[in-house]
Amino acid sequence: MSEPCAISQAISRLYSSIFNLLACSASQETTLVAAALAAQNYAAAALSYTLARSISPPRFLTWFGTAADHDTVLIHFTNLSGNNYSAHSLDCACSCTDSSVYAYSGPTAYGKVFLCGSF
Repeated sequence: MSEPCAISQAISRLYSSIFNLLACSASQETTLVAAALAAQNYAAAALSYTLARSISPPRFLTWFGTAADHDTVLIHFTNLSGNNYSAHSLDCACSCTDSSVYAYSGPTAYGKVFLCGSF
């Protein structure tokens, strides 16, 4: 087994313990793991940026509106960064084959994302 392949499999095992990957190919798992890492890093950076500023700089105001929204945004970034995703699943065997849709989730399926044809 090549070193990149072994590393990819190790990362997939790590993230399989964080969220469930259902019926995903090795290639899909690699893509999902990379996306999860990027999303977690992005959420952590957003939380860090928001925590470091008690006032709302122009970038914050452009994205979120008024300074009064600072605490709400901080709560959301804290929740995103600290969420336990172990009960969440990404289902690659979804019956949605629409090539214009990446994924969907329904109100009765919290934590379950069905990946579609565009993915």
